[in-house]
Amino acid sequence: MVDSVSNASHATGVGASAPRYLILFFGALVALGPLSIDFYLPAFPTIAAAFGVNIVSLQNTLSAFLIGYACGQFFGGSLSDQIGRKRIGYIGLTLYVVASASIAFAHNVEQMLVLRFMQSIGGGFSTVICMATVRDIYPIEQLGRRFATVTMVVLVAPLVAPALGRFILPFGWQAIFVVKASYAVLLLVLYTVLVPETRQGRGAISRCARWCCSASKS
Repeated sequence: MVDSVSNASHATGVGASAPRYLILFFGALVALGPLSIDFYLPAFPTIAAAFGVNIVSLQNTLSAFLIGYACGQFFGGSLSDQIGRKRIGYIGLTLYVVASASIAFAHNVEQMLVLRFMQSIGGGFSTVICMATVRDIYPIEQLGRRFATVTMVVLVAPLVAPALGRFILPFGWQAIFVVKASYAVLLLVLYTVLVPETRQGRGAISRCARWCCSASKS
């Protein structure tokens, strides 16, 4: 399946060749961002009480996520052009899984603040490649429709996330981050199986290799 999609990505009419569920997967991956923000909002009073801080202090974890998420998207997009989309996706999802699982074992708000920043970097890396990969796979005349599908999934995520958070909260606030980690693990598995590499690594690494070769000859 991956080979067929990969071959299609270099041919005309790739939109017709790519499986329909592929665009839904990209929507689910992009939704990782809003889910990370809204999922734990209902647990704010519980987490603040557990750490012995006020809610204002806990809101700093939200600010840290937004800053890290922006940084992850800013650098992740450029890196994916240089070393390949899938490498950035793997790095981002793995970092997100590790950070989310670690937050469940945080003992204070300072630890949570650092881990949320790490989580946001992973989330930024994971989601920034989605639109780029869609642009790689589908022909230009289909991009508007494909982007609209991804955007629709993203718009639904903030509406669903708080309700899911309230549902899981009785099991403990830690369970919310365990669910986030589990969701990211599922995305990582699906990403490995379903999505081909649409941009091979080149650019900075190739230039560095050429520079090293020329330097050694001189």
